[in-house]
Amino acid sequence: YVLFDELTVFENLDLAASLRSPKGETVEHRQRRVTGLLSLLGLYDVRDFVLDRSIGMGRLSGGQMRRVGIGVELAADASILLLDEPTSALDAVNTRLVVGLLRALANSGMMVIASIHQPRLSAFEMFDQLLLLRKGQLAYGGAAGKDAVNYFATLGYTLTDRHNPADFFIEVSAAPPPFRSRW
Repeated sequence: YVLFDELTVFENLDLAASLRSPKGETVEHRQRRVTGLLSLLGLYDVRDFVLDRSIGMGRLSGGQMRRVGIGVELAADASILLLDEPTSALDAVNTRLVVGLLRALANSGMMVIASIHQPRLSAFEMFDQLLLLRKGQLAYGGAAGKDAVNYFATLGYTLTDRHNPADFFIEVSAAPPPFRSRW
């Protein structure tokens, strides 16, 4: 994320929106859009916090900083959001918040694609689709959840009740043949 530490949360999003706004968008409309983004991201209460912890009052958590970065991308008002490790180094609560936000964006019609390594179960359960790579090749592509579990069961890999499906898929992808691609 390209963030400016000396700016507030609002100013970072407003700057990104001003650089990526549709031609002819008024300042008032852009700022209303940024205020809407702050609410969507759960950042409205910290809108006046400066990102640099040594400047100003208040501190943003890692999850809040991650959401500011996502907000910068959302300020472009694009129809596709592509993220690499948006939950990396986040605790369970912030992971759920970020994945829940991505889920809400997907439900609103935005295409959201994110690479997430070893997601927590609570995050994994929010996924619609799963693309699993093995040595750079597609090992599975399709619905997450039971469809993926059933597919791997046909290959002889069984998910136990005590296993996180995300961890199971990682272990299966590292297993020796007879592994074959679904697609």
